[in-house]
Amino acid sequence: MPSRDYLARIIFARRIFYGYNGRMRKARILLILGLWIAALPYLGFPMLWKNILISLSGLVLAYTEYLNFREAKRELEKENRVGFDNFRENQI
Repeated sequence: MPSRDYLARIIFARRIFYGYNGRMRKARILLILGLWIAALPYLGFPMLWKNILISLSGLVLAYTEYLNFREAKRELEKENRVGFDNFRENQI
């Protein structure tokens, strides 16, 4: 059984790794998906397969963009929680 300290280090490393790499992974997915959709009409798939593949690609694209939206919304909420920006004490 691993110790608590070891598990805490693993959790901390995962948060750092996936925090940065999670955003980069989404960008990579979008790039690959864009290239896939651009090349799909020229790959010679039958029309039924092509329709299914484009639909699945669209669903993956929508889900990835939803994750990006959710992450951007979360970061915007963090920025707005700072406090009152317009507070100033009187100078007498």
